[in-house]
Amino acid sequence: MSWFRANLGQPEFLVLIRQIFDKQVAEPGATVPDLGAHAAADANRLGTRTECATPSECSAEATLPAPVGGKKEHRDDDGAITHVASWLGYELHLLVDTRHEVPLAFEVTSADAPDHQHVATLVDQAQAALPAGRMKTMAYDKADGDRTQASARRGGGYTGSMAPVHRVPRAARSRAVSAPLAAFALVLVLALACSTPPPTRAPEPPSRPPNILLLLLDDLRHDVLGCAGDRIAVTPAIDALAARGVRFRNAFVTTSICAASRASIFTGLYERTHGYTFGTPPLTDEHLAASYPALLRRHGYRTGFVGKFGVAASAEARKFMFDEFVPLQWPYSKRQPDGSFRHLTDITGDRALGFLDGCSAATPWCLSISFHAPHAEDDKPRQYVWSAATDGLYADAVFPARGTMAPGFFAALPGFLRETESRKRFLWRFDEPEKRQQMLRGYYRMVADVDAVIGRIVQELTSRGLVENTVILFTSDNGYFLGERGFADKWYLYDPSVRVPLIVVDPRLPALRAGAVSDLMALNVDLAATIGELAGVREAPPTQGQSLVPLLHGRAPVAWRTDFFYEHLLEHPGIPKSEGVRDERWTYVRWFAQAPVVEELYDHLADPDEAHDLVADPEHAAVLARLRARCDELRDGVGGPFVPRRRAEKREDDQ
Repeated sequence: MSWFRANLGQPEFLVLIRQIFDKQVAEPGATVPDLGAHAAADANRLGTRTECATPSECSAEATLPAPVGGKKEHRDDDGAITHVASWLGYELHLLVDTRHEVPLAFEVTSADAPDHQHVATLVDQAQAALPAGRMKTMAYDKADGDRTQASARRGGGYTGSMAPVHRVPRAARSRAVSAPLAAFALVLVLALACSTPPPTRAPEPPSRPPNILLLLLDDLRHDVLGCAGDRIAVTPAIDALAARGVRFRNAFVTTSICAASRASIFTGLYERTHGYTFGTPPLTDEHLAASYPALLRRHGYRTGFVGKFGVAASAEARKFMFDEFVPLQWPYSKRQPDGSFRHLTDITGDRALGFLDGCSAATPWCLSISFHAPHAEDDKPRQYVWSAATDGLYADAVFPARGTMAPGFFAALPGFLRETESRKRFLWRFDEPEKRQQMLRGYYRMVADVDAVIGRIVQELTSRGLVENTVILFTSDNGYFLGERGFADKWYLYDPSVRVPLIVVDPRLPALRAGAVSDLMALNVDLAATIGELAGVREAPPTQGQSLVPLLHGRAPVAWRTDFFYEHLLEHPGIPKSEGVRDERWTYVRWFAQAPVVEELYDHLADPDEAHDLVADPEHAAVLARLRARCDELRDGVGGPFVPRRRAEKREDDQ
């Protein structure tokens, strides 16, 4: 079953509630119309593709009126859906457990002129509709007095700050289906009907442009974070960012290697367009003049960079991009003047805070922090080098084996894939069960090291009074194999390699967007345009990406992408070149440098491990033909068929 956030107008909001709860009262114990199906049908009427678990869900025409507007998106892996309505100046959210049709929370916000009593009355009436002791109420009032929020929630758990709407403890979700649900709906309807609109308020003058903080990790998988569902990972600071911001569950890179991906992040361009990866000439000054740091610096921002730069650029380009440029390189363990050792991750945090010391309240700033971690230190037997602070963390953790790690799977791969650099590095790290456990403990410890530094930076922003005007973006330059397919590292168009974490925290967003999750496709080439729009820069950078700002607000352009082009063009004897397309269901891979060309096709919805290649299945011949043509179309839009590039005089290190 698939779950969606339904953004409905007030009449549709109430009709949907009435339909669900009326069904419960009329036929106790009967199967209730699936909320996921209703949302899917609405999405189809809006002309947007909606993922469904069964064909009947998307084909079902619910009897709901067409929604006034809005976008559907996954809200909760546990099956919760939030219904949102804007009515009489209020924003109303109803969180429902779609598996058992149980209301979990009701939240109402006034962004114009707060009337604490009015908002609290709505919540109190909703609370009274459920059994005593099953709902908790909390009021929220920002220090500047411009917002009032209150909520009623099943099971309690509020202690201080607003929790994300979707983080209702699973244990608190009652499985009871009974008449109190109808009472809740009736009271909600009456409360809304008796409400009076809040007074209007003159708009406030625009504030200073926000500060921008980009946190970029190296080789971080999308799913090794607590906020992404990892039950082992200890990542409280990153999880706190997800709780405050919007997390993109379908974020990908267009080339999975640090050099090309970082160039794409800076410029918003595909590898075929910017022309840079390891072993090629540096990025051109022309491309870097259009990068997001250069763009913001031209528009009055103080810009800085700390950490692993990862691309080759002229000294002149670095000058027009950054006011302060602090490149840092491994080894991770750094000897200090007094003879002691410090970890590179901690030093990166120190230098980042040093940049803040040079900032003034009168000038907005943009700081890009690029951590080396958790990239392996490949020439060290230990591979993953963590700090003393995390030594012993995960000592008792047991990391489960992944499905495609079975020796038989690797043995069935084409010969050229069994002799790659990714296989060589697998043998360094994951070929023996106990070695794999030790390596994964090291990898997770390095992530925890970065998490601690991020927590320190956010705390410093808070203590300096900067956090309420600082937009934070958190992501990785590529994904990472931890043994899947018998591989280590990245490079290929398979899910662990191309999917990355992406969190954007914009304190200017409505409070109820905190903790939101979007399933729309986001790419590394989107970041430059996104940062430019977040900063309020009117000069549009010449990117091939799209700004994610509308998605942060829960709005999606009608023509938002449903697929993307992937390429990997590195000249390396152990890393075969590839290109392909991933859409919302299919992954098409083309190893175009092989003779003859080798293709693969996976249904990643039905087969998340991408274990069953369907390229030779006659039933999927039409899909294969369509994706071949789409791959050519997208490729030609960013540079055309691959042409060997001039080699750089000296190959850069994997910084």
